[in-house]
Amino acid sequence: MRATLIYHTTPEPMKHLKPKILDAIEYLKEMKLISEDRTHGYFHATKIGNATVASGFGPEEGVFLHDELSRALMNFNLESDMHIVYQFTPLHSSTTASVDIDWKLMREEVEKLDESGIRAATFVGVNPAFVNKM
Repeated sequence: MRATLIYHTTPEPMKHLKPKILDAIEYLKEMKLISEDRTHGYFHATKIGNATVASGFGPEEGVFLHDELSRALMNFNLESDMHIVYQFTPLHSSTTASVDIDWKLMREEVEKLDESGIRAATFVGVNPAFVNKM
């Protein structure tokens, strides 16, 4: 905080910001986007933190993407192109709340999948029973 322009120009408002800044630091530490160097009292961006900033994603999106890529690294399914399509789908298209799902079309597409396609779909979070129910 002492390295910011606002601290040197108006130190009094920093008292009101301090709790929010400390909450933000705790949040970033919990998300493993920063780590603390306790001997020097500094914070450093982790590899995930650097990648998140470089990508332009928010903290939640960056951690989500890291988790998905870590899962893919452990269990990447090359039997079909389903898993590859999922991994290269833009993140913003899967998190937009305004996306309306045509459940009938989704059910028809899931029914067309072979066994390896079902495994890939299940791995990325598609529950065929839930799709059928909807």
